[in-house]
Amino acid sequence: MAASGPHGRDLSTTGEAKAASLHIERFFSPLRRAKPCARSAWIEDFAPWQVRTIGALEVLAALGMTLPYFVPKLPKVLVSAAAGGLAITMIGAIITHVTRQDPAVAIVINCILLAMAVTVAVKRFGERAEA
Repeated sequence: MAASGPHGRDLSTTGEAKAASLHIERFFSPLRRAKPCARSAWIEDFAPWQVRTIGALEVLAALGMTLPYFVPKLPKVLVSAAAGGLAITMIGAIITHVTRQDPAVAIVINCILLAMAVTVAVKRFGERAEA
């Protein structure tokens, strides 16, 4: 079934689909040309698919830690699992920054994020065990 526009017309036969496509392309094209800034020089050590995977894991962790509070049907154990996954990701980030001999601030920030993720994971696992 084809998607219909606001007036019930088939979007594939109108110019609306093409216009929407062009707007989306215009919005995302600067992101493809973006160069990593000096603070994210670690990106040069990884393949593009690895950087996208790291970003996707971080977004999934953020969703996993927040969505169960907004969608009551989602299990609360998702919060602790997502926090645990984020903690593992932060361990990888710390290892990367130490190996690259990056400035201490990058390592400290990742250590703080690791501590917060571990705290959430432990507290949520504890709450789950008590329930």
